[in-house]
Amino acid sequence: MKKLIIALVLGIGLSGFAQESTKEEMEKMTPEQRHQKHMEHLTKELNLDAKQQKEVSQIMSEKSMKIQAINSEYDSKKGKMSDQDKMECKSKKEAEHKVVDTKMKAVLTADQYQKWIMMKEEKKKEMMDKKNKM
Repeated sequence: MKKLIIALVLGIGLSGFAQESTKEEMEKMTPEQRHQKHMEHLTKELNLDAKQQKEVSQIMSEKSMKIQAINSEYDSKKGKMSDQDKMECKSKKEAEHKVVDTKMKAVLTADQYQKWIMMKEEKKKEMMDKKNKM
């Protein structure tokens, strides 16, 4: 019984350590490296062909630049943002996400698009779970 408890504690401890190192690795990556890793993930999960890879890569690059521009616009106000500023920032990001959704729907097949939507929902749920734990 003691061995089982020790094994569980070690397993949990090591899995937590592995997650932290992955997060640290992501933070050390350049934006280009993160984009490449994201594209590899999308290519694998959605079975993208070469043409789709190119188009999706362009869509994701444009999205990243626009979201970064929105974040930069509001970063100077961080901590001092009014409710109106927060709503503007959020609505700009939501509008950009809708544009990306439309573009992705045009590039992906129906099955790929549905899987992509499911992936986004899972990621959103994970983020909400992490936020609620804090």
